[in-house]
Amino acid sequence: MSDRDRQRSTASQRASTRTAQRRNELRAEAARLHEERQNLGSARTRAETWALTAAAVVGAISLSVTAWGTYWTARVAEDQLQQSKEQDEDKAKAQAARVTYWLEQPTSEDPRKVRGSGNRLVIVNRSLDPVTNVSFIYEVHEPVPHGSPDTAGLMAWGFSSISTFPPCSKTIVRSVDLSLTDGKPVPTKAWLQIAEMVFVDAQGRGWHRGNEGSQLVKDEAGGFLADVDALSRRLELDRGGLKWTRLKPVDQPVIENSAAWAKPLEECGKSE
Repeated sequence: MSDRDRQRSTASQRASTRTAQRRNELRAEAARLHEERQNLGSARTRAETWALTAAAVVGAISLSVTAWGTYWTARVAEDQLQQSKEQDEDKAKAQAARVTYWLEQPTSEDPRKVRGSGNRLVIVNRSLDPVTNVSFIYEVHEPVPHGSPDTAGLMAWGFSSISTFPPCSKTIVRSVDLSLTDGKPVPTKAWLQIAEMVFVDAQGRGWHRGNEGSQLVKDEAGGFLADVDALSRRLELDRGGLKWTRLKPVDQPVIENSAAWAKPLEECGKSE
């Protein structure tokens, strides 16, 4: 091989080597760029994931806050509604709460020996308006030893009504002024028991008082008459044993006319 051929061969080898080196460099650069793209994609994916997670957390918190706010808004509205209802009930009951009765205990008898709720019925209207149809279911008993049955000594029963009871007034009905079934006056030691009282306020609402005047509720339609019917039926003992009998009610003019001698109250407009 001539010198020229050797030179050409050497130059060709060098060119091939440079070409291979350049090819390797390009491959390395391509690999580096590919790796960078992958790293960039992973970073972007993580960032997007974090962003989505953060958005979900914020959304959940916002939803919880909204739900909590809605709950408390509903609670407040419910409380306000209940308060308004109670205020309306108190307002409706304002006059009725000032109308009551009670029975005064005897002062001349030993309560350990004489049984009874009292010997005088006290009727009071502390409101500034009259009330109407003030009705009582009553019983008149003769004094009996302590521990006797409820029906023992029953001399009369019935229901009596006061058509209109004046405002700011008080009246007293003595048991000894009541009448028996035959129209005769009751004995001096008789005692009076009130089963219930009903009346109508100035707005036309019916009210019921029981438990010796301490309980006040709205009077249901027909409730008073139903109680009258129930109280008119009693178990009595005769030769054939116990049987239900219907007692004849007695009108009591002293109750019906008691508003005529009602006295004015010094303090008016105050509940009991």
